[in-house]
Amino acid sequence: MPSGSVSPIPLPSSHRAKIDTCIVTGCSSGIGKALSQLIASKGQRLVATARKLSALDYLPDDNPNILKQALDVTSQTSVDAAIAAALQRFGRLDVVVNNAGYTLYGDAENASDEDARKCVETDFWGMVRVSKHALRILREENPKTGQQGGVILNVSSMGGRIAFPGNAFYHASKFAMEGFTEALSKEVRPEWNSKSYPFDLAIY
Repeated sequence: MPSGSVSPIPLPSSHRAKIDTCIVTGCSSGIGKALSQLIASKGQRLVATARKLSALDYLPDDNPNILKQALDVTSQTSVDAAIAAALQRFGRLDVVVNNAGYTLYGDAENASDEDARKCVETDFWGMVRVSKHALRILREENPKTGQQGGVILNVSSMGGRIAFPGNAFYHASKFAMEGFTEALSKEVRPEWNSKSYPFDLAIY
C-alpha cells in the first residue's frame, strides 16, 4: 500500500493514551514475529502465540511483560486455553491481532478437499474463533480492570479484495475475513468501546 494512503487505526476512546496487553497469533515468523518484536521493544505487555513454543525462542523468557503461549487456531480448546492464560497473567486484553495463516498454492481443481479445508480452517475459521472469544473478553472482563473495550485487528491482504490464479482457497479465506470483519464491526454496540478492523497488506 503506498505510504501516502496509510493512516493510523483509530483506537476506542479509553485506549488512545496507552495500549496495555496485546495478543498476536501466528508469531513464529513473518508479520507475527516482527510485530511481536516491535511490541516487546516498546515495553507493552505481549502474549505471543504459535503452534510450537520453540518457534518463540527469539523472545526472552525472563521478561514479565511477555507471555509465550502455544496456540493452534484450528482448535477451540486451544484458543480457549490461550486466552485464559493471557487473562490469568495480565488480567485483560486490549489489542487482538489475528495473524495466523498460510496460503495453498496450485490450481483449485487439483487441490484435495483436505488441503483446501485446512487452509480455510486456519485462515478464516481460526480468526473467527479467536475474535468471538476475544470480543467477550473486551466487553465483559476488561471492565473489571477499569477500561472496557479494545481492538480486534484481522490481518488480511489485497488477496481479500482481488484474486489471482493459483491461490483460490487463500483468496476465499481472505474475502470471507473481510466480510466477517465488516459485519462484526457493525454488530458491536458503541457502549462496548470495541472495534474490529481488517488490515490489508500489499507489496509493491
